[in-house]
Amino acid sequence: MSNHERNYLFSWIALIWPWITIFLIILNILISPWFSWYKNALSDLGIHQYGFIFNSAIFTEGIINGLYFFFYGKNSRQRYLIVIGSFSLSLVGVFNEDFHLLHLIFALIYFILMPIYIILNSSYTENLNKFFNIIIGTASLFVIIVGILSSFRLIPRILGLGVYEMLEAVLISMWISIYILREKIKMYQVHNKTSSP
Repeated sequence: MSNHERNYLFSWIALIWPWITIFLIILNILISPWFSWYKNALSDLGIHQYGFIFNSAIFTEGIINGLYFFFYGKNSRQRYLIVIGSFSLSLVGVFNEDFHLLHLIFALIYFILMPIYIILNSSYTENLNKFFNIIIGTASLFVIIVGILSSFRLIPRILGLGVYEMLEAVLISMWISIYILREKIKMYQVHNKTSSP
């Protein structure tokens, strides 16, 4: 397999894997009748009977995402935010809730750095892409801040932290997939231009 083919395959894996991760988390919820959207955080799934599903899913997602943006991400300085955030997600899968403080630190790094990177990335995009980045990044950051504040009961708690975590995960997954798809389209257009007579 050539480098081009390897890169092509890996980019597709990075594009779809966030949705496989979300699917596995939902599957874990469906087979965990004790889980409540009104009480639980998603990480609670990692310390029960089928915890290996949740932990392995987010560990793999963090590794794939981190590697993709490390090797293919633009904006060399800022991309380290998403690389650190991604590898922190993988460490959430390694250090589950039984590790208490370590788990909390890595989870907060992921939930905060990812939307910050998306917002900062908007300065390197144009028009509709810039607007999309700002909306997704701001919405993600707002959602998780509300979740954290409600979790610590600094504001009224209506829903469990898992609702806010899932909302942010969906928003970030949407951004990752669209970002990678745009990059693939750009590469395809460049390839067509260079290969045309």
